[in-house]
Order: sequence, then structure tokens, then C-alpha cells
Amino acid sequence: MLPKPTVPAQYARRVRWLLTLPKLGIVLLLVAVLSLLWLLHRNEVEEERNALIKDVLWLEQNLRFHLTGNEELLQQLALDLSDHPEDRNLFRLRAGSLLRNNPDLRQILWLATDWRPIDALPSAQPQAGDHETGTTSAARNTYDIALRLGKRSYSPAYIGTDKRGYFEIAMPIHVDGRPSGVLVGVYPVDSLLKEFVPWWFAEKYLVQVVDQNDVLYGAKSNVQGNPGASYEIPFDPPGLGLRLRVVAYQSGGAALPRLLAGAIVLLAAGVFWSLWAVRDLMQKRFQAEEALGAEHAFRKAMEDSLTVGMRARDLEGLVIYVNSAFCRMTGFSSDELVGRKPPMP
Repeated sequence: MLPKPTVPAQYARRVRWLLTLPKLGIVLLLVAVLSLLWLLHRNEVEEERNALIKDVLWLEQNLRFHLTGNEELLQQLALDLSDHPEDRNLFRLRAGSLLRNNPDLRQILWLATDWRPIDALPSAQPQAGDHETGTTSAARNTYDIALRLGKRSYSPAYIGTDKRGYFEIAMPIHVDGRPSGVLVGVYPVDSLLKEFVPWWFAEKYLVQVVDQNDVLYGAKSNVQGNPGASYEIPFDPPGLGLRLRVVAYQSGGAALPRLLAGAIVLLAAGVFWSLWAVRDLMQKRFQAEEALGAEHAFRKAMEDSLTVGMRARDLEGLVIYVNSAFCRMTGFSSDELVGRKPPMP
């Protein structure tokens, strides 16, 4: 019976280890690439969110500073009207100056304690079709609070008949220590955002003013695309549940990191393919070597089982092969015969 051809165990283990290396390399490469992409994305998101928060805080501070400045101007006008309760020319002069210097203010009204309009700019009488100043219970409650506390009070935001969002500020007027009326400033929310949200801010973000019920009162933006991260902050003043919401949009500058990430993925795919090809070639070579070894072992076993002596020579008479039977017949080993020329030993 012919012996079964085998491959040396050490060689087989070495080949299996070499075939395992590409797999391990592929796994490590994929883990490294995915980790790098995740870290880059996380870093980009964190930077965008930090920039968003800083910009929102800057915008909120800017709006608050402006509204606080208008409060002081309206309070000064209320004090002047307290000293001159019948001087409509003073009201028109000072209110007209306020409206010209503050385009975000739509109207300034002078109301009596019974909510009867004494005067108003830009119109002599408040127009019922424009807004509902002095007619809603919420507005009257705001005026009552201002008179009762003796200091300014903001109204809840509301939607006017023109479908625009508004809020009001009520400044009490006292004559000889007694309430004599209310000075009211009317703010359209969209006008406020138009005046104090700069162009570069609107090119990056969508700015909205909403309440706790997510009702939209005004917005400004010059960007289009897919919205990204958002950040909300209380809009105080005027307060009363109003919130300033800013939504960041993906800019064109994000294309370069995505292109880089795509190139890394393509490179990883190329390395993956090349390693797999090397693995396939090594496996085929190992199989070919196994087949060759098996064939050689088979032929060797066949030759060693013969009783006929065999010798092979090249064209110059040089012995290139002898089998075991020939060695036993001559008494020489194959090392002593192979490579010899006549005369033979």
C-alpha cells in the first residue's frame, strides 16, 4: 500500500498564519477607518454646536440690549408726559423721533386709564384692522399690571389680523402719584428680526421666535437646504414663554470633509480588495503546492516500490536520477551517483 502524501505540519501552520494575516489586516484597517471617520464627524459636530451656541448668545444679547434701550427711551417719554399730561405735541415729537430711529417699532400709543386712545403714531387713532392693541383681555391685563406695579410690562405675543406676530410693551404714566395712562410700544416680531439679525447670521442660520406651544411669531433666514443642529434660549425681554430658536444649516464648506472621508473609504476599499486578492493568490499557491507535493510523494512511492533499477542521464551522459532499486544493485547511494559522468565507479 502506498503511503499517504502529507505536507509538513510546520509548513502548513506557516501558510495558514500567512493566510490569516490579510484577514486580520482587513479587520484592523476597517476599524481604524471607521474610528477615524467617527472621530472626525464628532469633532465637526461639536465645533458646529459650540459656534451655534456662541452665535445664539450673541444674538440674544444684542436683541436684549436694544429692547432695554427702547425701554429707557419710552420710560423717559412717559416721565415727560407725566410732567406735561396735556402736551400732545411733545408726544408726537418724541414718539416720531423714536419711530424714525427704531424701525422695529411699528406704533406708539398713548392710552388713558380706561384704554381710550389719547394719541397714537403713526396714525391719530389705532387702526382696528392692523392689530388688537387695547382690545384683548391679555393686552388689558398687561396694561393693568404696568399701572399696578408702576413699571414696564410686556404683553404675551399674539398674531394680528395681518397674520404677523406682535408683542407690546406698556409703560405707566403717573401724574401727581396717580395713574393717568399707559404708553404702549408695538413690536412686529419679523421687523425686529429683520433689523437686528445681520446678513451673515441669516446666511448661516434660520432664526425663529416661538412660544412654549411652538407657535411661530416671526422668522428670518437666507439659506436653503437640510437643517442641522438647533439651539433654543429664552427670549427675555419680552419673556412670557417666548423663545429664540436658531437652526443651523449645512454649509458648502462641509463638502471638503465629506470628499476626504469618501477618498478614505475608497482607499480602504482598494486596500481591502488588494488584501483579499493576495489572500486568494496565497490560497491558490498553497493548494498548488499541496497538489504538487502529493504528486511528488505519489511518484516517489511508486518508484521506491519498483524492483527494477532506473537511471536517467542527460545528453552529455551526466546522471541526473537513480531510484532506490538501482542504488541497492550497485551498492552506491544516490548522492554518489547523481552528477557523475562515465567512467562510473
